[in-house]
Amino acid sequence: DEAQKTWEKEYNEMKSILESMSVEFNKKLLASEQSADTLSETGRKMLAQELQDMQTRIEQYQRNGEQHLAQRQQELLEPLLDKAEKAIKAVATKEGFLYIFDVSTGSQVLFFSDKSIDIMPLVKKEMGIQ
Repeated sequence: DEAQKTWEKEYNEMKSILESMSVEFNKKLLASEQSADTLSETGRKMLAQELQDMQTRIEQYQRNGEQHLAQRQQELLEPLLDKAEKAIKAVATKEGFLYIFDVSTGSQVLFFSDKSIDIMPLVKKEMGIQ
């Protein structure tokens, strides 16, 4: 719960900054459209370049923000996932389970003990397959 709150706070901060950048860009775009007829060719080119630079900064900020948030989410969840994995292994060992399946992710095997047996050779023999 604490990890989720921390991540949401950082997400909202980045979202707010991105929204501010977008508002600034839109104001500049509107002003450039309104003054396009009164500017010289050089002025229009410089303004167009400035708008392009702003757009590039917004896109870069968004990419960097997405990467940072993904990394941050991993950092925040890692201790919780490690703790869950240790608990699963402890319960599996204590209870003598051979396999633990994570059905929420498509039956991924989370733990198997050295007491596990691969029955594939036995099944192949039963079916007459070499």
